Amino acid sequence: MALVNRISRIFTADLHAVLDRIEEPEVLLAQSIRDMADAVAADERRLAAVKERRQQCQRDLTASNARLAEYDRELDLCLGSDQDDLARGVLRKKLAESRAAASLASTAKEADEAIAELTAVLGQRRRDLEDISQQAEVVRGDRPVPKVEAVSDNDVEIALLAEKERRSAP
Repeated sequence: MALVNRISRIFTADLHAVLDRIEEPEVLLAQSIRDMADAVAADERRLAAVKERRQQCQRDLTASNARLAEYDRELDLCLGSDQDDLARGVLRKKLAESRAAASLASTAKEADEAIAELTAVLGQRRRDLEDISQQAEVVRGDRPVPKVEAVSDNDVEIALLAEKERRSAP
């Protein structure tokens, strides 16, 4: 049984090595960049749709509040004229409108939360796309690899002394 497992692992390793040679890293990298760009575009469309929904909720809520104010005026008139039957009808409309306004406010709050979440996700995806695009430029040779000199212990000590001096100055 151990012999079969070892042969299986060798075959799998050889198969992976063949696949690695067949795949072109530059093509795979370019496809990854396209996929990430598509994801960013999809997130941007989703964010725009949620923002539009939020604006529509706000417009509907403004109209609902105007209707509620009108119902209050009608109630004042009905109650001032001792017209309880008319007041009941206006109250029915006012209660229905109040519930609709509460629902709109809840939907607007959910949209605000979705906007915040999508904005964060979109920002992270944009940063990731920028990072991988820069890495691709380095791999393709479009951009020279920046040479970074090693930081010595003496450099660290000098920087530490400078920071201490800067912080102690009045």
